[in-house]
Amino acid sequence: MEIKELRKGIEGFVGEMDEEYYMNGSGQKEELNLSAIYSRYSYLFSEELLHEITAARESASGEEDRSLRFFQAFVTEALLDSTVTELNDRFETEESKASIEVDGEKIAYRMSAVTMANEENREKRKLIDRKRLEVVKELNPLLEKKIAKLHKTAKKLGYENYMELYRSLKGIDFVNLEKIMKKLLTRTEGIYVEKMDEFLQENLGITLAEAEKHDISLLFRGKEFDRYFPKEGLIGTFKETLKGMGIELDSQTNIHLDYE
Repeated sequence: MEIKELRKGIEGFVGEMDEEYYMNGSGQKEELNLSAIYSRYSYLFSEELLHEITAARESASGEEDRSLRFFQAFVTEALLDSTVTELNDRFETEESKASIEVDGEKIAYRMSAVTMANEENREKRKLIDRKRLEVVKELNPLLEKKIAKLHKTAKKLGYENYMELYRSLKGIDFVNLEKIMKKLLTRTEGIYVEKMDEFLQENLGITLAEAEKHDISLLFRGKEFDRYFPKEGLIGTFKETLKGMGIELDSQTNIHLDYE
C-alpha cells in the first residue's frame, strides 16, 4: 500500500473514532459502536500490511524510516485494538448507562466523580465513592477479558509479551524505567508525606493517615481557586488565548463549541 493511501485511510479512521467517542462521552449517543468503524477500515489492520511495513523499514533510512516507524506503531496498536472492539463497545456502553443512587438522587456514573469532588459532606462523599466502586466492580470483568486478549494477540504477533511489544514500538525500556521511578519514589516519599499531611490538615482538617480516596478528590478540586476562573468568562478567555496564537475562532466555520 502506498504511503499516501495509508495516510488518507488513517486520517479518516482517526476522525471517525474521535467523533464516535465524543458523541458517546458527551451523552449524545448512549451506545458506542467502534466495531463498525474498524470494519470499514479493516484494510488498515491486517497482519499482511504490518509485515509489508516492517519489511519496508529494513531498507529505509532517514525520514522515510521515521515515517514507516510511526505507521508501524499505528498499525500494530490498531491491529491489537481491532481484536477487542466488541469488548470496548460493551464496556463504554455499559459505563455510559451506569448510574448510582445517593440519598434518593440518581447520578450518572460518569458524572459521579465530579459530584464527589464537589461534595463538602465527608460521609456523603464516602457514600458516593463506595457506590462508584460497586460500578467499577461490575465493569472490571470486561476489562480483564480485554487485557487478556491483548496479551494473547501480542504473542500471536511474535512478541514475548505485551510489554515487549510496546518496548519495541516505543523504544522504552520499561524494566529500567521501573527502577528509575522506584528511586524517585524513595527519594521523594519523606517530603511528599510531610507536605501532603500539612495540606490535608490545613484544608480538610484531617491527617494523611485518616485520609481516604474521596478526600483527595475534594482536596485537589481546589475550590479556593474558583474565583479566578468564573464560568462566565471561560469562552472569552478561550477565544483570547487562541487569538494570541494567531487563531481567530469565530472565523473557523468548521468549529462548533459544545459548552451546554
